Amino acid sequence: MAPEQRHDVNVRLLVTQGKKVRKRILREVARSFDKKS
Repeated sequence: MAPEQRHDVNVRLLVTQGKKVRKRILREVARSFDKKS
């Protein structure tokens, strides 16, 4: 699994578990979604 994919999965797990994820991380994830679509 590529590092970007692993990071994406980890962030999704944190979000689904109700953990507080820093806004910076969420922005990075949003940017990665924009690139994919």
